[in-house]
Amino acid sequence: MPECDYVTPNRLELQKLLEHDEPVANIDDAIEKARMLRCSNAIVTSIEDEARYPGQIQTLLISPNSAHVISMQKLDFDPKGAGD
Repeated sequence: MPECDYVTPNRLELQKLLEHDEPVANIDDAIEKARMLRCSNAIVTSIEDEARYPGQIQTLLISPNSAHVISMQKLDFDPKGAGD
């Protein structure tokens, strides 16, 4: 991936961008992997850190020097074709 200002992958796309076999396991793992990209900032969606936020789903804003977490209640349905 060329250098960029922002990248907006979900957890599966982040894994594929880095060509990793292991899934993104939690918030700390997502932050570490997002910083491996050659991009100044990342907004990573669909993180599920059950240990810290049971029953919730997270979106992360990650920059070189900070990371912010937005956590919301995970809905009990599986939408089709909605994108992120």
